[in-house]
Amino acid sequence: YQNTPFNFSFLLINTSSLAATNGTITVTDTLRFGLKYVSGSGSGWSINKIGVDAQGNDIVQVIFTGTLPSNASTVFN
Repeated sequence: YQNTPFNFSFLLINTSSLAATNGTITVTDTLRFGLKYVSGSGSGWSINKIGVDAQGNDIVQVIFTGTLPSNASTVFN
């Protein structure tokens, strides 16, 4: 399955019933062996490859900037 596109979706949920989350939320993830980062998208998100680990696996960082209301969610792919 080499060179076959693969999609990930990440769901971020603000579980607070009291307050919105405002500002910057950063998620860093090391992709599984054999997967390579190509691109990503999501409303309010910036997504970038920031390096590789000792085994050569891509490390990606996704940053959400904005307001996530209480009990709301956002998705990036």
